[in-house]
Amino acid sequence: MPERAAHVDARRITVEMTRGKVILRGEVKTSTGRDETEHAARAAPGVFEIENDIRIAAQLSSALGRTRGLSIGNFLGRGFAG
Repeated sequence: MPERAAHVDARRITVEMTRGKVILRGEVKTSTGRDETEHAARAAPGVFEIENDIRIAAQLSSALGRTRGLSIGNFLGRGFAG
């Protein structure tokens, strides 16, 4: 099986663990980085549950880019469906 390597900037990830539940938060560049981070957390001893709240940076910037040119009032008034 080929070796996989994700390049995740760990400085952008926070990890909380309580009673076997791990909560991952932060931002990565790719979905692979998000998946690899979760996989690494799941492999740690004593982990029974994962809550993966890691966002993918490209998705965030894309969503934000679609709101350019709108005032916050127009943005909220029309609803944002993506």
